[in-house]
Amino acid sequence: PPPPPTFFLKPYPAIRDPLWSRGLGDVYKRQALPASINQYSLQKLESDRETYRKKVWKKINLFHKRLDEIELSTTSTSQIIPIIIGKEKTAIEFSKFLKKNGIFAQAIRYPTVKKAEARIRVSITGWLSENEIEYSIKVLEKAKKQRTDTQQKL
Repeated sequence: PPPPPTFFLKPYPAIRDPLWSRGLGDVYKRQALPASINQYSLQKLESDRETYRKKVWKKINLFHKRLDEIELSTTSTSQIIPIIIGKEKTAIEFSKFLKKNGIFAQAIRYPTVKKAEARIRVSITGWLSENEIEYSIKVLEKAKKQRTDTQQKL
């Protein structure tokens, strides 16, 4: 019989053995790390957490400020930023334009959000450089201008 829909493969040798031969079965052979290593890892994480948090919020605030400057509206103050576009088709076109320019920002549309309130959702992380944020803003501004030019032609 086929295995149940789960990731636990230990009782199914026909599935487990090929995975083990590729090194994926090592997860079953590993022992727990010594407590001293776990404690060191936790201390390192805790010591860097506040620094990273400040770094992320600096970038989030910069992104929000720059969005305001180019007059793109958002309802967020967090690191997940929905940029309100309006029509679903426009949001999809906006998303495609961004992707062509190296920015992955999905169009979120009905039924996830109300009709005619489609948006592009972006996330800011501490790994983004200020140059990458500025580049993203420039591309968003170009996408907005392209959208405005297209609407004026209609």
